[in-house]
Amino acid sequence: MAATAGAQAQTLTFERIFSEPSLTGEAPGRVSFDPKGERIVFLKASADDQNIKDLWVADVKTGESRALLRYGDVVKGAAVLSEAEKARRERQRIRGGGIVEYIWPADRSDILLVPVDGQLFIVRFAGDGEVIRQLTDQSSFETDAKLSPDGAYVSFVRDQSLYIQSVDSNTAIRFSPSGSETVSYGVAEFVAQEEMDRDTGYWWSPDGQWIAYTMVDEGPVTVVLRPEIAADGVTTIAQRYPRAGADNAIVRLFVAPVADPSTAREIDLGRDADVYLPRVTWASDSHAVIVQRQSRDQQQLDILRADVTTGKAESLWRETSTTWINLHDDLHALGGNAGFLWASEKSGYRHLYVRDASGDELRQVTSGAWQVDQIEAIDEARGLVFFSGRADGALEKHLYRISFQNPGVPERLTALGYWNETRVAPGGGSYLCLRSSPNQPPQFGLFDGDGALLRWIVENPLDETHPYAPYLRAHVTPEFGTIELPDGTALEYELLLPPGTAPVPAVLHVYGGPGVQMVRRDWGGMIDQLYVQNDVAVMKLDNRGAAGRGKAFEDPIYLKLGSVEVADQVRALEFLATHPRIKQDRIAVKGWSYGGYMTLKLLMSAADKLVAGVSGAPVTRWQLYDTHYTERFLGQPGSTQGPAVYEAANVFADIDGLEDPLLIIHGMADDNVLFDNATLLFEALQKRAIAFETMVYPGQKHGLRGQKIQQHSEQTTWRFLLRHLGD
Repeated sequence: MAATAGAQAQTLTFERIFSEPSLTGEAPGRVSFDPKGERIVFLKASADDQNIKDLWVADVKTGESRALLRYGDVVKGAAVLSEAEKARRERQRIRGGGIVEYIWPADRSDILLVPVDGQLFIVRFAGDGEVIRQLTDQSSFETDAKLSPDGAYVSFVRDQSLYIQSVDSNTAIRFSPSGSETVSYGVAEFVAQEEMDRDTGYWWSPDGQWIAYTMVDEGPVTVVLRPEIAADGVTTIAQRYPRAGADNAIVRLFVAPVADPSTAREIDLGRDADVYLPRVTWASDSHAVIVQRQSRDQQQLDILRADVTTGKAESLWRETSTTWINLHDDLHALGGNAGFLWASEKSGYRHLYVRDASGDELRQVTSGAWQVDQIEAIDEARGLVFFSGRADGALEKHLYRISFQNPGVPERLTALGYWNETRVAPGGGSYLCLRSSPNQPPQFGLFDGDGALLRWIVENPLDETHPYAPYLRAHVTPEFGTIELPDGTALEYELLLPPGTAPVPAVLHVYGGPGVQMVRRDWGGMIDQLYVQNDVAVMKLDNRGAAGRGKAFEDPIYLKLGSVEVADQVRALEFLATHPRIKQDRIAVKGWSYGGYMTLKLLMSAADKLVAGVSGAPVTRWQLYDTHYTERFLGQPGSTQGPAVYEAANVFADIDGLEDPLLIIHGMADDNVLFDNATLLFEALQKRAIAFETMVYPGQKHGLRGQKIQQHSEQTTWRFLLRHLGD
């Protein structure tokens, strides 16, 4: 920041935040090594539009980077996406456009698959150049494309069916039976994509000789007639949406040889069809698939091994919980039938364990009052596992390595003071790190296996040439601290205060729901900086139930949504009210999605501590939300205790306590938190003659898209809050 110390700081504006170039600077996405660790590939924003991504490649030895495939060179005009692809991107929270993914084969580094708006391109690396060929034409739209491990075949989903095609051919062959309106093959069902973090429905075997794929029958799922209200008309969508307590899709699993897909065999998942299929993993020898089967109440997870030739399955081990079981991707089959690396939260924190080929636990690899986030890589030759986790505190994410054969103390490889997202090279000799801190926007570098920087690929220095340079002098570093509960539990908070000593208004920015961590040492949002530069403090607090602190920290919200986490956020309001820099009678709250729900709950239960609230896309009646998410925390609405649990969690029981000014924002085509949630709230408030304001967005879904739309939403929120935070 010293580079501009003598310059006059400019004040942030919404127009500047949502225009080019990005104030964050260069921030690459989807970074990876090729399978041999020779190249680095990543997505990078177009110079003309930060929402459009191009594909870039960098040489590991020299660090030199260049554009590999520019979106504008292969697509002319506006993108035309299929409805399936739109839904898939919404489920994966892909907000930008352009090139949004690429796929390496498991065993080759000279070929790369690049899907672009439903068409498939093959990139072949040869010498100092590349040969790029379009594999499919414009007559159809392909989704969820993959390469076989040897790179000989490409596979994809088209018209509810699974297809494969030689990379040297222009003709695709249907691999699965033909799909229909309610039956699909190789497709992840709605709750798998939205809530289970499974966005595919098929898996190649390591030897490339087999494909396991799902058959999804959505016939039992209730059809919800959902209006998508656009600016120029209304479209009624007949969406099969599995609401809490209702029927889910029926999911079956098949395995077929690539040489003769007509001989597909079904995998025996047991007699109970009302279960979830969250994960499918191949055994290292390709003779079996390892299937995870989760009970409807999500308190039991069975790990099964199924023979590919018979379909018969045997149980390896079982995880149980009195609340719920979090799903993860950390089941790794070790080579030579040596067993498995597995992550379990049975201690209250996610840690790594080794199990033998029969499923019996051999040893615990990591332990302590902190969590493993995920396994990043395994070096079986040296007996090492690389993982990301929080051994140095919940606010920072680091890369560690440890022996899984003779465990000791994990060795941290990344530097303290940063939030690190890493990708480890094959063999563990180096790793890529995308890191940031409260005072450093994202940097992308190559590090050796011991954590020493080899070279920056995108250094992104905060010098006089950086887009954020004119605003550096006004940049505020957040204060981190804890609020202690009576039982000794410490809640982490982040507070941004304007410079000076005078008391200022404050906004509590809340999420509050499970699976999300708000407070962490990374590069924060520009919107928070705009608030602070305009003399409004911003506070965030991670209540019980939030991610990053272990399962024991999450469990108190079980069957108590809208109570425990609200009580914790009330403590944040009390903290603000007693802070010498905060005007205790000028505190507001805002939040989106679960944060919108929390905003309503706080306005109803802590009206005396707030002057206003902005609720974006809130769940208001949990019976309207989907099965896997809702039942995980509230059980089934038809159970013995269900009615009371759901009534307490919904916002309507306490609606008479709503007195403060309220702004409700919602997308009118939201297919996640359906617009019904908003209209039910509108009616309930109107019937009670409770005044409120609203801003709705035609054609927009759960995540508002488009820079100008996002700018409008943020400006609307800001202007509303300013009216009520002022003297």
